[in-house]
Amino acid sequence: MLSRRKERMPVDGAEYELMLSTADGKDMLAFSGEVVTSMRRMLTTLMYQSTMPRSIACISALQQEGVTYLTLAMATTLAHDVEARVCAVEVNWWHPGMHQYLAGQPPALRTGNKRKQRKSAAAMEPPMPGPDDPGLGAVVQGTLALEKALVPTDRANLWLLPAGFVAPDARSAVARSSELKAVFASLAEQFDYLFIDVPAVATSSDTLALTSLAEAACVVVRHGVTPINTVKLALDEVKHMPVLGVVLNQVNLYTPDWILGLLPQE
Repeated sequence: MLSRRKERMPVDGAEYELMLSTADGKDMLAFSGEVVTSMRRMLTTLMYQSTMPRSIACISALQQEGVTYLTLAMATTLAHDVEARVCAVEVNWWHPGMHQYLAGQPPALRTGNKRKQRKSAAAMEPPMPGPDDPGLGAVVQGTLALEKALVPTDRANLWLLPAGFVAPDARSAVARSSELKAVFASLAEQFDYLFIDVPAVATSSDTLALTSLAEAACVVVRHGVTPINTVKLALDEVKHMPVLGVVLNQVNLYTPDWILGLLPQE
């Protein structure tokens, strides 16, 4: 005879969200307790196993998997939990997303309906960064000092570096340039940890060069949307470097109550 199911207790800290705001108090993002708990578990495991790299590139197979969101989530969680200087760096000049969060208009994630996806993106997206906008692109091209491109947050140990602008015909050269490597060398001196937002594999042939700016990589996958074979292509793209794992975004699990009743709750 089956015993009566016990009430499931929430995971410690799962009910607490983290807010990411700019230094002047403008709210950018609220990360749910579930997201924070997931990021915290992954980062804590790496740190206590002494395998935490100082720089992590976050990539995906397809555009709009939520890479920018999860890059910011990891950076915010780590900056909240430890006394370390953290910076989230965006090198995605093809489809930048950080400027949208800074403007209070988060980019839309992919859905199964391409027509709705296009309408949603058109309605929500602010203009793309231009030549006069600050960001990493201006730093690499020598028109802006790094300290002026860094965006402070309400956390004293967390900064953001949006992609800014690089002309389409110059992006491949910039991705492989000594100037970009020099900027990252400077960032490594200023910060303890870097989380790097890299363009999707299907978006650019420069993803491999940009991912190689980091010590290790993680692959972001939109749960229930991205085909397995497509994920394998992304993993193949970074097989030359340590891969920390696959991070599932927007996970929705539907488990009937009668099955939950058969599972141990302790």
